[in-house]
Amino acid sequence: MLTTILFTSCIIASLTQGLSNIQVEVDGASQDYFFRVTLNNIDASSCGTSVTGVNILVNGAYVSYSNTYNGNEFTFDYKGTKFSDMLPISLQIKTGASTINLPGVVKTLNGGAVYTADATICSGETAKPTTPKPTMKPTAPTTPFPTGESVCISKSAIEWKSYNNQLILNGNRFNMKGLSWFGFETTNYGLYGLDKHNMNWYFQWMVDRGFNAIRMPFSSDYINGGSSNLNAYVNAVKAAGEYGLLVMLDMHSKTPGNWRDGLYTIVQSEEINTWKKVASAMVAADVWNVIFVDVFNEPHDVTNSQWGAWVQFCEDVAEAVWGEGLNALIAIEGTNSDCSPISCCWGENLTGPRDHGGDVFEASKDDKYVWSPHVYTGDVTGNYAYNNAGWENHWGYLVDKTDAAIVIGEFGTRGELTWLGALTDYLISIDQRNHFFWCLNP
Repeated sequence: MLTTILFTSCIIASLTQGLSNIQVEVDGASQDYFFRVTLNNIDASSCGTSVTGVNILVNGAYVSYSNTYNGNEFTFDYKGTKFSDMLPISLQIKTGASTINLPGVVKTLNGGAVYTADATICSGETAKPTTPKPTMKPTAPTTPFPTGESVCISKSAIEWKSYNNQLILNGNRFNMKGLSWFGFETTNYGLYGLDKHNMNWYFQWMVDRGFNAIRMPFSSDYINGGSSNLNAYVNAVKAAGEYGLLVMLDMHSKTPGNWRDGLYTIVQSEEINTWKKVASAMVAADVWNVIFVDVFNEPHDVTNSQWGAWVQFCEDVAEAVWGEGLNALIAIEGTNSDCSPISCCWGENLTGPRDHGGDVFEASKDDKYVWSPHVYTGDVTGNYAYNNAGWENHWGYLVDKTDAAIVIGEFGTRGELTWLGALTDYLISIDQRNHFFWCLNP
């Protein structure tokens, strides 16, 4: 079940059906690969029946909705044809007594557009859509597509797991749409952009654009540089939670500004203690919104034959943070660039579980980890070669070999939109919809 999670409060929407004609309202989350509408005035009890189905016309055939909630909101997943290519979109409502066809009723994917049909839910007349009338409505709960019914979960009862190759929150599938916001790992010693806007401005900007998670890097030297540094990082994470934003804690480097640090340039026991310090501080501050611990960024100095040592470090960090009471998922990045049939990015190489590791993650909680490759193209790495076979070999195969979800820890481009579209299509094809774009700040 795909779920919209409302962390801060339960929202109950009351719809007044003052008109008898069916209304179709396009949701703001609608786009090329996802479509959602609210159908108003479809209570068929007055004509002795009820709605039994809502369909969309795709390539000449009606296809049923994917999910529904609140009794009148219906979502449709991508079925090989972009929804923008289907405009004007035809809908069909089925009741126990009749079928109401709404041919070409939706003219645009713009959120808030409302179309009023000539038909009522009881008449079964053929609808004739009118000119769209955009209306104001509250911001929808933040979630990437596809989505489903809304549930409310107490912050104190949150339980994240990773199984069936998905993120699972208290038994519900959860899709994540995230951004990286860097600064704590640099010589700026704080989030970038605060000279332009305050932190709350950026959090609201993310929420308004449908993001529900942030990857927030830090350097261990910064964290260990004094209690004020640690408190600043904890407070930033906690502030994100006030906007319902989840956070991936990311040990990006040991030295501020040195993104070339590797697993063998750090003292592993010291960095496990750093993680214990961070975890303890989060728990003490009652920070509820930590979803991931990203163990160490892009351990590019780990050779393919050393995969076991890298996983062992991840397991040791996992036990350390869990021991401090931080019940987060553990993000395991890829290692070096030595891949086939094309080279990997640093952080992308997750061939180890297949080629060098046997089983994969043997910590005390085997449903509390995700794979987190980094994926870029030539305008970032200089290597413009890419294809599905490469992604499949580097990390995509893990959806068949293991039970854990794949969360793209970094991806991005300066303008290679064909590559971006190909990556998006591949992720959809393996049903992995959790990711962090690099990045919010330039």
